[in-house]
Amino acid sequence: MENEAEQQIINELRHIRNEMEIIQNDIRQLKKEQHLIDQSKVSWEFLKMVQSFLLGFFGVAMLMILLGVLMIIMRWLGIY
Repeated sequence: MENEAEQQIINELRHIRNEMEIIQNDIRQLKKEQHLIDQSKVSWEFLKMVQSFLLGFFGVAMLMILLGVLMIIMRWLGIY
């Protein structure tokens, strides 16, 4: 009877240990996923920064082109 109770306790402890290992593996997996999420956030912020720069750069370039076209038209009309 005591041997049976001891065996049951040992089995319960093994079960608890297995559950703890599963939880530890889940925690490791979550840490890896969190790291990937952090990396993707940095990448997304960088892409937004590059997008803002390119929009500004091409916006200024477009204004310069329009200004040049306007000056050509004004010279052609003899205004400037």
